[in-house]
Amino acid sequence: MLVSGSCAGLSILSKSPALALLPVVAVLAFARHHPLRPLAVWGTACAVTIALVWPAVWADPVQVYRLLRTGVEAEGANPHMTGNFFLGQEDPAPGPLFYPVALALRTTPWTLAGLLLLPLICRGRGVGGRGGRAGGRSMATLAGFIILFVLAMSLFPKKFDRYLVPVFPAVDILAAAGLTGVWNRARDAAMRGVATVVLVAVVVAALLNVVCFHPYSIAYFNQALGGTQVGARTFSMGWGEGFDQVAAWLNRQPDITGVLTAAIMIPTLNPYLRHGAQATTPRTARLPDQTGYVVVYLYQAQGTVFPPFDQFYPHATPSHTVTIHGVDYAWIYQVPPPVDHPQAARFGSTIQLRGYAIEGIEGMEGIEGIEGMVPRGHPLVFKLFWQTRSTPPTETWLFAHLVGMDGHHYGRLDIPYDTATWGANRFRTTELPIPIPSDLPGGTYRLVIGLYDPSNGQRLPLTTTPPPDPAIDGPDALLLTEVVVKEVE
Repeated sequence: MLVSGSCAGLSILSKSPALALLPVVAVLAFARHHPLRPLAVWGTACAVTIALVWPAVWADPVQVYRLLRTGVEAEGANPHMTGNFFLGQEDPAPGPLFYPVALALRTTPWTLAGLLLLPLICRGRGVGGRGGRAGGRSMATLAGFIILFVLAMSLFPKKFDRYLVPVFPAVDILAAAGLTGVWNRARDAAMRGVATVVLVAVVVAALLNVVCFHPYSIAYFNQALGGTQVGARTFSMGWGEGFDQVAAWLNRQPDITGVLTAAIMIPTLNPYLRHGAQATTPRTARLPDQTGYVVVYLYQAQGTVFPPFDQFYPHATPSHTVTIHGVDYAWIYQVPPPVDHPQAARFGSTIQLRGYAIEGIEGMEGIEGIEGMVPRGHPLVFKLFWQTRSTPPTETWLFAHLVGMDGHHYGRLDIPYDTATWGANRFRTTELPIPIPSDLPGGTYRLVIGLYDPSNGQRLPLTTTPPPDPAIDGPDALLLTEVVVKEVE
């Protein structure tokens, strides 16, 4: 009684719904022939524990009671501030069906079987192996606690399935009574042998369940009723599980320490990120500068995906998706780098050029189609911005030709790209250094680029608007820009 009362006091201090223990314990006590003494011991241990652990009770117990009442009214009497989700749709205040559905989906198949067997066992002498009124009263009291707790929690509009955790010890005891009752009622050795095999199978299945759902036990839902996938369509999910996998993928990206990651629940994500990497939650509808990746979590997808995350989910294709037991939990998007000069061109079926930036030129305003004046003997550096739709199958080489207006080649450059490692739905930026010889004649030159397969020299098919002109540098060659080289002064 002392240990039980102390534990009850700690549970009440932890969560106010534990107050439902008081009437249940009173019923249990009065089921005895002499209830007052054990009930007094239990109640004293509970009250003393609360008083010792919570010093505010010593100073002003009336104010403590008022604060508790205000807390229950303010917290429980209002829907959750971040919204809720039930039966496939947003529902800030689910009705009385919420907790019965949660109770069924959060049990295991064998727990459910034990509960269904319990009424049949209670008709005979199977309860607890002894029968009798004491066992029946204990089972009835445990069932009463479950019903009382579910009804009490259903009165409040603020609901989450995890609030039902306190009933599961009682649920498991009742289920165990139902399962072991089958063994107790077996009349011969053969029947007991079959019942023993069933009970051993239940134990093994329970242990395998623990292993299979480690470390995300909160993602568990009854497999007999559809498992995690049905749970994701029924209740709000996503309490931080899977962020270790999100961080593991981000940590493998070569640029992760140079950019920010936009996400929610950053106290959960940041500890998993490698040194130098950082996640932040945007405070406005605009992504912070230097944002390289965006993570959208299941909890958001079940409700309203607020800006700036709605720029990506569900419109863009994620670079990586974290899946737990068949349910997509997190979508990771790479933020496309800004492009100075957009120019869309697709090479083959997987690689697309988004545009380019250029360094080392002097502006030439008012001359359409010509980027600028290039001093001879100075390097001309282009940044090429690429995007992959799917993973390129093999290594690819880039060719760049500096072609004069007379059709002659005044410069050639070939650069290997390890495109097979670029991945799908990724953005890549590469540099293209174009040397400008000091003796290059002044005039206008065209910079032409393309991709080809190094194994056979075959150029990748180019699709762009307007179509490429093969007269400039052959088929599947993209005219990137024109530059003007200064005359000698």
